[in-house]
Amino acid sequence: VWSTRAAAGEAVRPALARFRGANGRGTGAGCLLPGGRILTCAHVVNAALGRPGDAADRPAAPLSVEFPHAGGGATTATVLLDGGWNGAADVAVLALDTAPP
Repeated sequence: VWSTRAAAGEAVRPALARFRGANGRGTGAGCLLPGGRILTCAHVVNAALGRPGDAADRPAAPLSVEFPHAGGGATTATVLLDGGWNGAADVAVLALDTAPP
């Protein structure tokens, strides 16, 4: 059972996204979804953009995202205009600006 879990974990690792703020410090993580979308928390996006953690309005600015286990560098993503932001529920869905690694 352990080897099966370990193999499953390795298969998922490339889908892990990491966000950083302007100061270079990590603000949180997300998960790559089909279609070049990323699911994360609204407070992670707010922190990466230097906004208050509880800011409820949808940010329009792109933010930097990395896929540390996919061997790729940083790219950018933007919160989806339709249905991509629910600050009250702390949910954000972003669209990658380039193809995922």
